[in-house]
Amino acid sequence: SAKIRVSYFEKNGLIIGDAFLCLLPKKDIKNIYEYVLRENYSLEGLTISVKGQDIILSLLIYDRYFNSETGLKLFENLFEKADHLDNILVEQYGARWKEDF
Repeated sequence: SAKIRVSYFEKNGLIIGDAFLCLLPKKDIKNIYEYVLRENYSLEGLTISVKGQDIILSLLIYDRYFNSETGLKLFENLFEKADHLDNILVEQYGARWKEDF
């Protein structure tokens, strides 16, 4: 359900996968911020961030470490975690679905 944007910055060789999960709730955001911080501590290779109202799950990798095997594994992990986390954020923490993809 998350929209995923992949960007490549040739100048520095950085590949970024951003999964736009959902939007912050309109009220009572303390619990969702605490959850995001706890999740960031336990995630491997991924980071949850907030930009404006968007909650984003990101993967960063340099092209020199990227090949078909690692790319498939890393992006599958991003897709699976995004699908899992967006439901938790909406159902348990009051986040809002992002509808303007």
